[in-house]
Amino acid sequence: MLSLVLACTAPPVNNHSGTTVDSAGESAPRVTDDSGADSAVDSAGHSGGDIARDAEPLASFDVVVVGAGGAGMAAAVTAQELGVAVLVVEREAEVGGASAYGGELWAPGTPLQAEMGITDSAEQALTEWSEFTGGGDAADPAVVGYCEGAAATLAWLESYGASFNGVAPSPDAGRTPRLHIVPMGSPAPVSALAAAYSGELWTGTAVTDLRFEAGAVVGVELATGWVEAGAVVVASGGFARNLEWLVEVVPGVAEADWHYETVHGMDGVLSRSLDGRVAMQNLENMGVYVHGVHDPTLTSGEVMLAPNLTGTLIVGSSGERAGNEHDTLSLAMRDTWVASGPLWSVHGPAQWADEQFATMPFNDPGGGTGSLDAEAYAALAEVYSADDPGDLAAQIGVSGEALAEAITRYDALFDTGQDDDFGKPLQEYSPLAGPPWTAVALVPAAAKSFGGLATLPDGQVLDPLGDPVPGLYGAGEAIGFLGTPAVGRGWSGSVSAVYYGGRVAGAAAAGRASPPPSRSR
Repeated sequence: MLSLVLACTAPPVNNHSGTTVDSAGESAPRVTDDSGADSAVDSAGHSGGDIARDAEPLASFDVVVVGAGGAGMAAAVTAQELGVAVLVVEREAEVGGASAYGGELWAPGTPLQAEMGITDSAEQALTEWSEFTGGGDAADPAVVGYCEGAAATLAWLESYGASFNGVAPSPDAGRTPRLHIVPMGSPAPVSALAAAYSGELWTGTAVTDLRFEAGAVVGVELATGWVEAGAVVVASGGFARNLEWLVEVVPGVAEADWHYETVHGMDGVLSRSLDGRVAMQNLENMGVYVHGVHDPTLTSGEVMLAPNLTGTLIVGSSGERAGNEHDTLSLAMRDTWVASGPLWSVHGPAQWADEQFATMPFNDPGGGTGSLDAEAYAALAEVYSADDPGDLAAQIGVSGEALAEAITRYDALFDTGQDDDFGKPLQEYSPLAGPPWTAVALVPAAAKSFGGLATLPDGQVLDPLGDPVPGLYGAGEAIGFLGTPAVGRGWSGSVSAVYYGGRVAGAAAAGRASPPPSRSR
């Protein structure tokens, strides 16, 4: 049995010998395919050679799960609970994926909420759904099922050893605190599922394609052969690091502006290769955060979190104030970027002195620089400062008149204590009170794929005509969390939908899967 602990705040160990590290720090043997060789996949999602259609399979399983992140492991453990033979195929050397960093799980109506005096229910969450997802459809059956099943999913994770020690609010979680917090330093829930899974696991092995016969999926193809399956669950993650796909489907963000805020490997290669053979949905709603700056300590395209942006003045390409700076705490700031970007954060002396810039741990598997104060960041990156708003405007390429007016207007709002323009809670902040004023460019960071394969509420993937594909299921970011555009622009704590969807798809796949053709002969 695989034993693996992945801390929520630290990257998984990347052991080039092909081993994983268990909770005691000991090396555990790597499980791989019969050939003992790793597989590689090219940018088009193909292994470079077609496997003969009449070739015998390398192996046969009731359910094959593609991806060993939270969705994949939830699907695998659920199918295992139902007594079917399961294989998990993972391209990377470690189990966990992006879920290894998922320490806040959304759920309404939980015992922990009740213990903390928080009154909540699935019904209440559904009344708020459209509001905090930017227009999502609360009547969609997949959304209803998730809202009603999220609390039970957390209880299921706890039954395998996961733990939560608090509930926090978020603008993207609704008006009620719903983010269930994994204790700092504790393993993510995916680690508990990995420890509970006793089936076959092939790591370092890429699925290059699915095997279709007569319109049904009957297995997966590897570089070394194919594996037969009664059902396949695609849980291979999202496409937040696939720049070509981002530019193609997400409006309003220029190619040069894209940055990343997710684990490496989230390239959606398998999903991309299926486009045209299966239906896609909601691709334009990539979860994009605008709450950071370019990370000068890493290769181009990585973001550094700037947690104090809420106390600054954010202006757009015109030099005018772009919106409510509190939206940097939520996915809503993407809409501000699209309407007014590029965006600049303007600091007064006090705001700049207090600013911190932090490398995101999943952006740098090597551990990262950690955090930089304002002075250290300015020594490495492009930061602009001036005693005159017109001079600052000239440096950042916006209207001097507009920027001067924006600064004056912003500071004047503190005289009344009310932001009549955008509704920012001014009592929590202070005016810029320059000179000098300092500006730094913000960047849009692709974080979560809230679009992907289109599915039924049970996770069964649909073809381009909207009909179910026999034998094919999806879960997690590969399906945009719930397989429907009813998720809108997304929500915080959505990793709970990864586990919920994995359970749903794993159960449905196990129910269809007995047995694949060669095992019934």
